[in-house]
Amino acid sequence: MSAYEAIYKIMSTMPVHTGEITAEMRGMITATKTKNIQTILAYPLKVGGTYMRVALIHLLSFHYQAHLSRGSYVAVGPNREPYFPLIFNQHVLTDTTPRAAVMHLHTVATQATTEIVEAFDIPVLIATRNIYDTLVSWANHQEKNLVTGGYPDWDFLTENGKPFSEMTAEERRHGLVHFAPLWYARHYGSWLRYSKACMEKGIRPPLWMRYEDLVDRPVDLLMAIIQHVDPAHTYSREQAQAALQLAMQDKEAVRFNKGVGGRGDAYFSAEEKQVIYDIIKTAGEPDLIELGILPNPNAEAERLAS
Repeated sequence: MSAYEAIYKIMSTMPVHTGEITAEMRGMITATKTKNIQTILAYPLKVGGTYMRVALIHLLSFHYQAHLSRGSYVAVGPNREPYFPLIFNQHVLTDTTPRAAVMHLHTVATQATTEIVEAFDIPVLIATRNIYDTLVSWANHQEKNLVTGGYPDWDFLTENGKPFSEMTAEERRHGLVHFAPLWYARHYGSWLRYSKACMEKGIRPPLWMRYEDLVDRPVDLLMAIIQHVDPAHTYSREQAQAALQLAMQDKEAVRFNKGVGGRGDAYFSAEEKQVIYDIIKTAGEPDLIELGILPNPNAEAERLAS
């Protein structure tokens, strides 16, 4: 088969416009399986993803050539989806040591994304955090960007037709309360629905994690992550601890400062918190409460009554 014929065969079996990967391409993916592994950190913004991806890369390096891969067509803007040709390249590229691609994508569970996840058997990691704390953390980071000039593309969370830097303080807060929760609701809701679909189909669901575990039990959390990502190898707690310490050597780069829990509750007014709650709960209120994304209103009522 000539190179042109091979290229045509791959192109003709690529995912169709709905995102579905054809049976022919699935067969090709299986036939070209290597010892490489890939994983997707489908984290929402501001839940400690940068810190954990660096630690995971260090830990995987005990058995692989581990590296960060954006997994997308271009590394511009945080709201990206997996790019099939790049994923396929990571799947087949061979070297003396197997490769481990850690993809940090703030992606929702579209059909295009989940088809790639299933076809390439890619473990997915999702972290959660109290939504009020998350939004305040994002607002603080974005305000810092106005000084440092970093990540201007994060405007999309509070998009109102003009750049964040040109918004008034009132417009920024309005976007934080009314616009940003819509993105988080879509993110969490899509992955919750996909997780339930995985359980119904009997396939591996994403691993869900809490921000509190990252702060209070990072070694336990990293051990749970590595077992989900690479069950074929054994990793020790000492190796996990070393990986976390290496990740923290450049604290500014990983941007993890163990944010104070509950500061979001104090930052927003009661009316603002109700708006945020009502938007987020549409993604699945019981699950969001269980994961710590939303506060438990019954627990609060019991506390006030006691």
